[in-house]
Amino acid sequence: MKSVRLYSPSSVESNPLLFEDIPIPQPSPGQVRIKISVCGVCHTDLHIVEGEIHPPHLPVTPGHQVVGAVDAISDLQAGRFKGETTIIDSLSLNTDLFSEVEEVFSFIKKHLMVEYIFNGEPQRTERFDYPVEAIREIIVNMVVHRDYRESSGSVIKMFDDRIEFFNPGRLAAGITVQDLLSGNYVSQCRNKLIARAFKEAGLTERYGSGISRILNICKNHGITPPLFEEIFNGFRVIIYKKKANVTEDVTEDVTEDVTVKRAEALLEIISMNPSVTVNEMAHRMEVTRRTILRDLEKLKLEGRIRRIGSDKYGYWELM
Repeated sequence: MKSVRLYSPSSVESNPLLFEDIPIPQPSPGQVRIKISVCGVCHTDLHIVEGEIHPPHLPVTPGHQVVGAVDAISDLQAGRFKGETTIIDSLSLNTDLFSEVEEVFSFIKKHLMVEYIFNGEPQRTERFDYPVEAIREIIVNMVVHRDYRESSGSVIKMFDDRIEFFNPGRLAAGITVQDLLSGNYVSQCRNKLIARAFKEAGLTERYGSGISRILNICKNHGITPPLFEEIFNGFRVIIYKKKANVTEDVTEDVTEDVTVKRAEALLEIISMNPSVTVNEMAHRMEVTRRTILRDLEKLKLEGRIRRIGSDKYGYWELM
């Protein structure tokens, strides 16, 4: 981009300002980038140019009282993984919020599997392995509800069997994940101006309806319910490719044969992702958290696994 810069103060007669091309800056965490439309220059800038007022650093671009528009904010990383650690495609964004939604959605959609259904109509029907309406809803909620004061960025990870969405910023004080799932809460918007802009643009419906919409869309698509959880200093949503099992009701009073099979499945999950959480195991196995905790305790007593570190920051190790 074009810029007029001062490297060394001097009298205006000596033409100390240099007109040059400089790289477009990228916002760091907690910063925004503003595209300047109009910039005021007054006598204070003349004092800086001639050295009567010392700027905090050099070079400096004279001018203040700017008018412009935010054209880049935050950062978002998305990756398609093969296995748990190998990235085969990635996306890194520093752009405006509306473009961020569209570009992330396009990136995810290009990695989804699609089947074509012919039902006698002239036009075929597309069915993706994940509900694209739920994915778009999650992305919009990430942008609207993110805590932009946090230094970490938003992260999306696509695996063979799930998609994880992590956003900086925990739930508002007094609201729990269970409140979200039950709908028993009053919506509290962290970024009111962003929320209003997205609502006026038609990208959101009514405040506080996102979670219920995501749950209903996933249910109608026939996949297992998504996982919502607070993790580290943020919030994570995981949607799974696995279809919901409507015929088998696995309870805590399962037979010994099923218990053995579940234990083997847990060992396989841990081998693929040692940092997997208990909540995620329960969702993937379609059993309660209590059942998973009991199975893990049994595996530890048998000397087949052990926990390294704390419950929050540790990981599992196969023996």
